[in-house]
Amino acid sequence: MHVSDAARRLKALEEEHARLKGLLTEQMLHNAIPTKDGSSKRW
Repeated sequence: MHVSDAARRLKALEEEHARLKGLLTEQMLHNAIPTKDGSSKRW
């Protein structure tokens, strides 16, 4: 693997990591919001 290939792969992985962190944060916030009856939105 050449340096440029490794750099492209690293950039792609960093972008994917950021996307997944955003999804996780969004889901955690969604689950933490209480409903009208006072319970959280968990199963």
